[in-house]
Amino acid sequence: MPANGQPPVYDEDSLEIRPFHAGFIYPLSTNGNRANEYVNKLSLHALVGTAAGSQGVEFAGFGNIDKKYVRGFQFAGFFNLVGNPAKLTASSDSVAKRLSLQGGQFAGFLNVANGDSKGAQFAGFLNSTKNITGVQGAGFLNVAKDVHGVQMAGFLNKAKKVKGAQLGIINIADTVDGVAVGVLSIVKKGGYRHAEFYAADDFNANFTYKIGVPRFYTMLALGAELDDKKRWGYGAGFGSEWKLYKSLRLNTDIISYYVVEDSYENFPDGLFEDYEVNLLNKFRLLGTLQLGRHFALFGGPTFNVMVSQYQEPGEAEVGSTLPKNTFYNKTGFDGTNVKMGIGFNAGIRF
Repeated sequence: MPANGQPPVYDEDSLEIRPFHAGFIYPLSTNGNRANEYVNKLSLHALVGTAAGSQGVEFAGFGNIDKKYVRGFQFAGFFNLVGNPAKLTASSDSVAKRLSLQGGQFAGFLNVANGDSKGAQFAGFLNSTKNITGVQGAGFLNVAKDVHGVQMAGFLNKAKKVKGAQLGIINIADTVDGVAVGVLSIVKKGGYRHAEFYAADDFNANFTYKIGVPRFYTMLALGAELDDKKRWGYGAGFGSEWKLYKSLRLNTDIISYYVVEDSYENFPDGLFEDYEVNLLNKFRLLGTLQLGRHFALFGGPTFNVMVSQYQEPGEAEVGSTLPKNTFYNKTGFDGTNVKMGIGFNAGIRF
């Protein structure tokens, strides 16, 4: 113990490196009860392995625990844990800036690197690190402060700053320099969040809400026919916005609606009944004039494809009659009608 009463600190370079470490669980291993004082080049453990660090490859049936850093790869059936190199010494800036993980962590459930990471984290459930340069891939959740690379999760990605991509059902970030691809992407600064009200050649009244980033946003949509049968529809889609010149933008959107043939005046009739194929699909090419920070006008052509197995009661013809301006109308042997046509969208965006 030093004279100041503080616990000893270790520079990474002062740690003893051993070529091989094997065991069952601490302290039943070749490094005994001093396992946390050594750095290993190859480590094999039946259950849990622990060490000061690793400069090679680690395998454990259950988990790996490295107190200080990893330069190489960790493989475990359940978890991998790495400490923070900034805690090695308070007197050396070079040590404090070193990475806690440089290589890869692969676990069936959990990977945690308490410092910065460069390489890859892949886990069946959760990956967590301070800053990642490379790839985070998890079956459920990724958490990082700054990401330079890709976050991929089966459910949620969370980061402060992203330079690259987030791929998941839900993506959350303060800023994204790249793309966030998911059902719901929430970007606090510089994100894309807009509501649109517009008219079209099929549904007279329409609303969409867009969220994400300009390069890739997702949208939820509602549409209603104000005359005729007063049909309505709900759907989802995705798109991108391209800046052309100053206040001029171009939006490219793809939306798919499920069309409810019952009148919206009888809601919820048709909503919870047995579904049949009745989809209105649109590709929208929209010119946008940005008149203010939170207000724009837009309009442009749409390419519409109606795919329907709906049959009006008492009628022999198959297919929805919602599309009006069609140049293609054909029913296949399987009883599916396809109509194609050119339409329009025009409205306002907030």
